[in-house]
Amino acid sequence: MRPPAPQASTAQASTAQASTAQASTAQAGTPQLGVPVSNSPGASAAASADSGRGVIGWIIDIALTLLLGGALLAVFAVDAVLARLTPKAPAGPMLVESTTPVATPSVAKRLRLAVTPHKYDDMGRLLGELGDGYRYDNLRVEDFDKIDELRKYDVVFATCGETPDEWKSASGSSFEAFRRSLRTYVEEGGTLYASDWRMQLLMLAFPELIDQEKLKPGDAQEMTAQVVDDGLREVIGPDIHLKFDLPNWYPAAFRGREVKTYLRGTYAAQGARVESPLLVRIPVGRGAVVFTSFHNEKQNSRTELELLKYLVFATVTARVQTEVSETMLKGGFSSAKQNLLSASADTPTASSTYQNTAEGTLKFVLAFENQGAKLRIEVVGPDGQKHVREGVETIQLDIPSAPAGDFRYTVTALQVPFENFPFTVTVGRK
Repeated sequence: MRPPAPQASTAQASTAQASTAQASTAQAGTPQLGVPVSNSPGASAAASADSGRGVIGWIIDIALTLLLGGALLAVFAVDAVLARLTPKAPAGPMLVESTTPVATPSVAKRLRLAVTPHKYDDMGRLLGELGDGYRYDNLRVEDFDKIDELRKYDVVFATCGETPDEWKSASGSSFEAFRRSLRTYVEEGGTLYASDWRMQLLMLAFPELIDQEKLKPGDAQEMTAQVVDDGLREVIGPDIHLKFDLPNWYPAAFRGREVKTYLRGTYAAQGARVESPLLVRIPVGRGAVVFTSFHNEKQNSRTELELLKYLVFATVTARVQTEVSETMLKGGFSSAKQNLLSASADTPTASSTYQNTAEGTLKFVLAFENQGAKLRIEVVGPDGQKHVREGVETIQLDIPSAPAGDFRYTVTALQVPFENFPFTVTVGRK
């Protein structure tokens, strides 16, 4: 239906009537030359009322505008006075990157460690000194042929000792079971620590890793080894005195670009002088092998104990270190520095410095297992900018266009599940 036509107003009706009257007069013969049409009295009153309301409205609008402007000026004036009265805070580092605080970590998952019985190398004693987080089970070397036994543990310490006779021939079903089991354990993500004479196990299970030409057993001797890893050098200094009280000990003669060397030295081997690594870490599959030529039985000074502690941390963090290396490689970064550190309730903070020689992109990776800890890393650049991240497992922090100069990084343990909780900090550069 169409809507009804609107009705004309009274003024419109009056105007229409006047027009009709004029038309009638014109028809009667009276000439009309431009005669104006006058509004009726009602229409004049309405127009006057509208005109009055318009003037009052303008006056009200102007008054409200003046009042609002005055209020704003008053607010600005008060702010200016307060700004002069309030003391200025000293300028500090600018926080340019952070994350939302993470949830409280769950109940700690204890490291699952196994140690072979003590013969020449009492690693169990050292682990006991590190605290409850390093409790371990005993595991016989003869059980290395049982993959289900090995899979019970995150880290297996094969301390210095002899190789079972049935494996020395590198043949037979028992040997094949041992070789397959140990390789599978490491490739699936386990960490194998081996010291001195346990090189024989590695030669049987991982022959492709051994540099046979440089595998020259050393004589009984004392020697000074050079610390070639920056992180270890910060802990024990540029060199360390080592004692080998028995002959025929094995150097860390491994090959491959992925071998990480911590210590290196020149030693006597049957009348010759031989130079070789003495402590290394080798990634294998998702896991790693850590080998040391020396063991803790004859290392007694404080520096040597710090080295052995560092060795344990290198072992229990080997898996996450392998993951960090893969992350750096995939991102196009080269590893420029790495620290192996630990945190306890009474020593929750550790710091170090990386010197960036030229502008470029930096990556800081704080790597640790999800075992109930909550850590925070703070990096302050030479420009004063502060970068902060925190989490309950491995954390990555990227700084694009990082200026040249010193970058100070600090790790703070907000919560630790046990004393001497281990972690690593790796600095990568692209």
